[in-house]
Amino acid sequence: MNDDAKDVEQIRSGNVDAFSNLMDRHYSIVCGIISRRGVRDFDDAAQETFIKAYRQLDSLDNPEKFAGWLYRIAFNVSMDFHRKKALNVSRIDTDIVEASPAGSDIIPDRSIIREESGQKVRDAMLELPEHYYLALTLRFYEQLSIDEVAERLGVPAGTVKSQIHRGLKLLAERLGSAGESGLFSN
Repeated sequence: MNDDAKDVEQIRSGNVDAFSNLMDRHYSIVCGIISRRGVRDFDDAAQETFIKAYRQLDSLDNPEKFAGWLYRIAFNVSMDFHRKKALNVSRIDTDIVEASPAGSDIIPDRSIIREESGQKVRDAMLELPEHYYLALTLRFYEQLSIDEVAERLGVPAGTVKSQIHRGLKLLAERLGSAGESGLFSN
């Protein structure tokens, strides 16, 4: 039984203090998942993630798979934050366009171009199905090994490899070419 499963069982037995162990163990990755999805209020979203996890803990069938279950909740909470944000985005975009000077010929420097490329990758990542997004985020942003990703998501290592391969392929398609982002080079 892994540490997460032990803590889940303690919580189910009435020791609610054991939940702080789960929070300490997973907080940074939950924040990483949320912030990489473009949520600026990632502390609020992380807090909401842990509240939902605590309230729904009885629905977790296999305590050994707590980490993957929690990361899926974080993914869904970040989507909820995006939906709330989307209500205001069109108004803000219109304000920005109206405020920018007409015929502006400012040539961006390399850091701006690099930032825009990174934003294109982040935007493309947001469009990926949840399982690809989580596998890629844990592997490349959190720098976990394939085996660590598999353990966190509660799936076999072969499944993680497949999800990473297919996720990268989808990213390449969404970006227009594999070389555009530099992400896919050796």
